[in-house]
Amino acid sequence: MTKIIILTIRSIFALFLAIQIWIWLRYAGALWLSDSLGLMAGLLKSVNPLSTSLEGFQIFIFPTIVLTILAHRKMSERYLILFSILMGVLFSVLDLIHISLANMGFFLRQLWVYVSVGGIAGLAYGFIIDFPLRKASPHDSEVNDVLERRKFLGFIGLFAGSAGLLGSMAGPLYFWRNQNKFIDVNVALLKEGEYFAVNVANRPVWILKRSPAVIRMLEQDNPRLLDPDSQASKQPEQARNPLRSIRPEYLVVYGVCTHLGCVPTYKPSGRGDQDNNSLESHFYCPCHGGVFDLSGRVYIGTPPPVNLTVPSYEFVSDEVIRVYHPTLAEEWNA
Repeated sequence: MTKIIILTIRSIFALFLAIQIWIWLRYAGALWLSDSLGLMAGLLKSVNPLSTSLEGFQIFIFPTIVLTILAHRKMSERYLILFSILMGVLFSVLDLIHISLANMGFFLRQLWVYVSVGGIAGLAYGFIIDFPLRKASPHDSEVNDVLERRKFLGFIGLFAGSAGLLGSMAGPLYFWRNQNKFIDVNVALLKEGEYFAVNVANRPVWILKRSPAVIRMLEQDNPRLLDPDSQASKQPEQARNPLRSIRPEYLVVYGVCTHLGCVPTYKPSGRGDQDNNSLESHFYCPCHGGVFDLSGRVYIGTPPPVNLTVPSYEFVSDEVIRVYHPTLAEEWNA
């Protein structure tokens, strides 16, 4: 019974660190495919990696512990590590299937990334689980050599997972230190159909001035939208309307795709991408095919799970918009 308790504790610890490795390698792989590696610096100032890892931990903790205990009883150390790799690949691919049910193209593009990072995270998990806590007899040099190699590889897993955890913790610290900051933006020169970006909390915030025709179109029911009423999306309460804005003509939104953090492109004519050939203006994410209307609402059948995020803001005059840095509570969707 004591061995099972110790193994369970080690499994919990190893899983959390392995998920950190998986999270950061998955981000790196996805952003590398989209030529957006520069966004990795921005991810360090977001709590999303830590939040995502905690969600994954809650989902996989029970099956991981059960499978580890069963495998530990019946497998040798070498096969236990191989089993951990296969388990990491399986869980990673299941996550990919979950987020790409409506987009087979995305599934095929990302499959090798998820298989690779799942295998590496599983390998780290196996070596951390198998990390030797005692030394063999000094007279048994062969056993000592095996233990030292296992210890070295276990240290690599511990270091990689701990580094990922520290990177994830950088986000909460950043938002805690900057929670009362804001910037004022003058929109007097902004014309209809134009937008510009400002940097808030190390992310682009778009301010778009919409024409009356666009406003009328956005106020109509659109069955192609995943969350037309923004019930599952983040925005200030006064912006919870079809236009997702305080004043109808101005859209203020984070220019960051809610799928994996890439930066979408503004398509004022509606053309220029392979997934949406209508004449409707929209935002298009070239990384994985996400499409949003000019209220930042995501279309059904594209990878992003929720609408673009609207930051906290207010009009301090007819021509000046004050955009606030997000608080840690807002980032955690509290």
